[in-house]
Amino acid sequence: MPGMREYRRAAHTVDALHYHFVFITKYRKPVLRGEIGTDVRDLIREICRTLAVEILQGHVRPDHVHLLLSVPPHLAPSRVMQRIKGKTSHHLLQDRRKLRAEFWGRHLWARGYFVCTSGNVTDEVIARYIEQQDVAKAVTRPFGSANRVAFGTAPTSVDFSRHENPSPSGSSLVCCFSLCFCVSVDFVAL
Repeated sequence: MPGMREYRRAAHTVDALHYHFVFITKYRKPVLRGEIGTDVRDLIREICRTLAVEILQGHVRPDHVHLLLSVPPHLAPSRVMQRIKGKTSHHLLQDRRKLRAEFWGRHLWARGYFVCTSGNVTDEVIARYIEQQDVAKAVTRPFGSANRVAFGTAPTSVDFSRHENPSPSGSSLVCCFSLCFCVSVDFVAL
């Protein structure tokens, strides 16, 4: 599949946000067949094009729809689903009298949807990466100097997975900060 591992580039972001969506018809009625299924597909393509959402894969079944979408970071998955379900429902119920009779109350889709992210890195790899942040060495470049000065790890970060015990005074110790002045910092991967 083209585009599966490519990054989306914008003025200030580089991203690869892929979401798998599944949503069903109300009462799970199998009405998305033939011409109606084709209309749903075409409407979803049009909506995604206006939102700058790339369809990586999609499939319309008689009672549900699967979509694998690459979504820009400024769009929440809930907004994408709101647009897709809202516009397809509106257009299909407006244009098809048979659907209007079958789905009273102007609701073609059931409430809710399934969504999960997909990517080429597992949760364990990300957790290990975050855990090892204090292990990496940082390298600084002083003003105009070509010499690089390396410094070891200092307690400058807060680990979300660790809970600090409250101090005797009753207030909790949040974190320690050490200040360092540098022009630019390059982080060297181990």
